Amino acid sequence: MSRTRRFFSPEDKVAILRKHFLEGVPVSEICKQLDLNPAQFYNWQR
Repeated sequence: MSRTRRFFSPEDKVAILRKHFLEGVPVSEICKQLDLNPAQFYNWQR
């Protein structure tokens, strides 16, 4: 099974991080919705 690489713009990344920090949505839920690895989320956070 090959996966295509997805590109998130800086604006997309900020919107995703804001969802967690301002709206209080759990990281696990965000990652599940976007099929995103939690490690990637935390890398963006840094």
